[in-house]
Amino acid sequence: MKFIKTLLFVVIATLFTSAIKAQSIGDYIDVVFLKNGSIIKGIIIEQVPGQTLRIQTNDGSQFVYQISEIEKYGRELKPGMTANTASASKPAPREPRVPKPFFTKEKGYFGDVTFLGGAGMGFRVTNGYKFGRFGYLGMAVGFEGLSTSNRNNYFGNPMPLDGMPGMGGDRSPFATANVIYAGDILNKKVTPFYQLELGYGMNLMPNQTRYYSYYDDVTGMYNNYSYQVRSIGGPMGGVAFGVKFNTRKRVNFKLALDARWHTNITDPINSRPGFNNGSDVNLDGGTGIRFSIGF
Repeated sequence: MKFIKTLLFVVIATLFTSAIKAQSIGDYIDVVFLKNGSIIKGIIIEQVPGQTLRIQTNDGSQFVYQISEIEKYGRELKPGMTANTASASKPAPREPRVPKPFFTKEKGYFGDVTFLGGAGMGFRVTNGYKFGRFGYLGMAVGFEGLSTSNRNNYFGNPMPLDGMPGMGGDRSPFATANVIYAGDILNKKVTPFYQLELGYGMNLMPNQTRYYSYYDDVTGMYNNYSYQVRSIGGPMGGVAFGVKFNTRKRVNFKLALDARWHTNITDPINSRPGFNNGSDVNLDGGTGIRFSIGF
């Protein structure tokens, strides 16, 4: 009889202790501290040792982080609770607003689509590899409308005639390819970024006709000439500085100002006495704006 009473006491004590412990756990929340400075609060619902950790926040959202992204994690009392009152399970006040996490790769392949304006309208598609926050290396290919002549120097011949086809500032469609090197200044949701680029542009409409007006001192009259040329294209490059917006998804947006330059190698198709019939290289460029969607 004494043994039965003792056993019954042990069972009741065990159940009471378990209830107290379960109630105490309910007064705590899990906290994950990320290396980028973000703090995520909720309930850790899955953990793959050495690989990933999944946490669910109060609004039901779930986030998965690589162990390499996590500084540390632990448990703390819910807001409004203290060590003395935790077991009482009093209703906790609303949690303070926590900065939402964002996605960014430490390393790996990346890609983006860029729309260009200003110095040359067009678009580019970039693919490459990210070696670190300050090291994105990739190849950008695209189509751009670039100028093919320079009013101040064209074969050393008379200036192109105003108001006629072929006057300075003509634009042609170019297929472009550029090696790019870029980096993020900060490891934040919104960060400044930079980009350097160097490549080559090929004119897709190379055969062109230029028109010139030349004053003849003997006759005292202006003579108009046409001149056939082949515009090939040439080396190009640029630099861009702007702001990058990281999101919670695997997408980012970039807005930047840039300065771009390009060259255009031009060869004559037909020769004309008194004209410089050799090849010439024109340099042109300017500033512009660009918008990118990255993945």
